[in-house]
Amino acid sequence: MTERGFGSADPTRGRFRDYLKTVVRNAAFRHLRSKTAAPVSAGALDDQPADDADPTDREWREGWQRLLLGNALAALARHEQASAGNLYHTAVRLTLDHPTEDSARLAARASASAGKAVTAEAFRKHLSRARRMFAELIVAEVRQTLDEPAPERVLEELADLDLLRYVREFLPGG
Repeated sequence: MTERGFGSADPTRGRFRDYLKTVVRNAAFRHLRSKTAAPVSAGALDDQPADDADPTDREWREGWQRLLLGNALAALARHEQASAGNLYHTAVRLTLDHPTEDSARLAARASASAGKAVTAEAFRKHLSRARRMFAELIVAEVRQTLDEPAPERVLEELADLDLLRYVREFLPGG
């Protein structure tokens, strides 16, 4: 991929991640064929089922999901750093790291992290606003990966990657 680029990528033929997956699969196949004495059939890698029964496909989807969520969290962290008094990333991170704690305990953790007093009410407000921004960032990340980022394609991709649970309540009509 790095040697040849993406010259043969055709936006009308599907999602970029499917193209990328095929390119990597074919490169791996060529590498294996050059290393093994016994020939491997050209369809051996393509004969795998495309649903979640295939561990490779499931791993690919989970890796892609982690990358998109990680990018959205990183953007949230950058927003927090650039905005004085903002605790969006801190609120989301604490909620993810301590899912069973109530807002009073999470506010105490946020206070220790921020070096200033944060009430439970203020923490809940930061978290509410942070969740909305996090959802917007996830949608933006997914939109960037699509050749045709029409709303229905974005929804389809969010569903395919099991990301709707993070954004559903913030979508129009959600």
